[in-house]
Amino acid sequence: VVRRAYEYDYHLQCFSCLLFHRRLNTGDEFYLIEDQKLVCKLDYDTLKNKGKSQAHCIKNLHDKSCSS
Repeated sequence: VVRRAYEYDYHLQCFSCLLFHRRLNTGDEFYLIEDQKLVCKLDYDTLKNKGKSQAHCIKNLHDKSCSS
């Protein structure tokens, strides 16, 4: 079973937020950032509101490459 975000396919178990691994469901808002990584809207907005100096942490997270 796979989920699709734009033109990318993901295994169902991998369709989750990069930051805290919250599973994304149909209708959830998310951002697709570098290299097909998913970040839920809540986590993205939280990082954005903390300032640009902390936004780099998205880029430094371990890449769990799960797209199919």
